[in-house]
Amino acid sequence: MLTRADGPEETAVPHAVEGITSPHLLIEMSDSKSSNLRRRPWFEPVTVIMMGMATLLTAWSSFENTRWTSRSRNLMEQSDFLARESLAMHIDSQQIKMVHFQIFSELVNAKLAGDEKRFEFYSQRTIDELKPAFEAWMAERPFENLATSAHPFTDQYYKPRHQEEIVAAREAADQAKEQSSIAGGNAAGHLSNTIILSAVLFFAGTARTFDQRKVRTTVLSFAFALLLFSIVRMLFLPIA
Repeated sequence: MLTRADGPEETAVPHAVEGITSPHLLIEMSDSKSSNLRRRPWFEPVTVIMMGMATLLTAWSSFENTRWTSRSRNLMEQSDFLARESLAMHIDSQQIKMVHFQIFSELVNAKLAGDEKRFEFYSQRTIDELKPAFEAWMAERPFENLATSAHPFTDQYYKPRHQEEIVAAREAADQAKEQSSIAGGNAAGHLSNTIILSAVLFFAGTARTFDQRKVRTTVLSFAFALLLFSIVRMLFLPIA
């Protein structure tokens, strides 16, 4: 004869059997995820404002970079032109000086040979820069006074042609080159600002895609810090 033990039969209700999740656990997970995904009301407006400011500042920095780059290039071209012009005047001045030296050599040879006719012939051709230099040199009686310079092509007597123009052109070329370097530095500053602002757009745009609230806030805060940094740099950069 079969007998059944007295007392209530113990049964266990498993929460999950073979991958089946209980409804209660699903609700808890859903509530937890919804709470984690819930954004503060200021998050999206701040993100939009930051991205809008970054876009406008990027456009401005790109515009300034283009203008400063163009100015730097124009100044460098001007510097090269002035340098070439000063070199051309220097070559012309040296060629004229060589002609004057040949005339001076003929004068000395005629004087030492006692050929007054040839001396007079070349004396009439001492024009431009050579004439005042030769006359000042002859006034000191160089053939009798050994303390006199051996030739009139020293700075005391002779003033080369284009001398002032050459000095002015070289100074202008150096100044234009320096200004070109400064303009290039300003262009590089605005270009680096566009890179920083592109990072602001990246971090601000991707902040909302993270599930963790702390991660979203951290990424957005970093983007905000970069935006402030770029604005401060922009205030110190000159405008073209």
